[in-house]
Amino acid sequence: MSAYTHRRRPLHEVTRDLVATAMGREPADLIIRDGRLVNVNTAQMQDGIDVAVRHGFIAFVGDAAHIPGGSGTTVVDAAGRYLLPGFIDTHLHVESSMVDVRSFARAVLPEGTTTIACDNHEITNVFGLRAMELFHAAAQGLPLKVLVAMPVCVPSIPGFEDAGATITAREVAAAYRRGWAQLQGEQMNFPGVITAIPRCTRSSRPRCRRGSCSRVITPVRRSTAGCPRS
Repeated sequence: MSAYTHRRRPLHEVTRDLVATAMGREPADLIIRDGRLVNVNTAQMQDGIDVAVRHGFIAFVGDAAHIPGGSGTTVVDAAGRYLLPGFIDTHLHVESSMVDVRSFARAVLPEGTTTIACDNHEITNVFGLRAMELFHAAAQGLPLKVLVAMPVCVPSIPGFEDAGATITAREVAAAYRRGWAQLQGEQMNFPGVITAIPRCTRSSRPRCRRGSCSRVITPVRRSTAGCPRS
């Protein structure tokens, strides 16, 4: 069986092809047959499930008997195997693994992790904004989806540690503007947050202006439901 590969294309360029494959009018690039689906939407195990893929996108999940296979179609027999969405690691520091992002991708992809949201706080503490540029360049073209969080707390607590760089709201805005980051990194300066130190509040503004921001959520435990509040 040959490995399935594809050239990554934007979704809007291939929407018509995906519909044509899903409806059985055109062949799929890859058909995975007779797997056991771990349905994370319904919390069920579903047997005898096929998956049809076109241009690297999932076009159809279910009984794909109506979808033709062409001369270039790769068919995988998944009988006795599980099908499930790729894992998403929502918080990690790639540099803590002591390898670069390309080596990291080679290690985690075979284990099922297909997306990472990484906070590059450690290398940014050393190289500043230049670290974000270098990491962004290294992550290009990987089969691993890399969502980078811009560190907003460099150094983490001024006066308590020495750092090789200082990140201000200006650098944060520049990283988003240049496409080097998509998320906001963790804010570790807790004293600065609760006392509303301007440096802390300003560093979060660029991401808030883009319509997305980290939130602080305090869960309410069920055991306290119905208890009187002071």
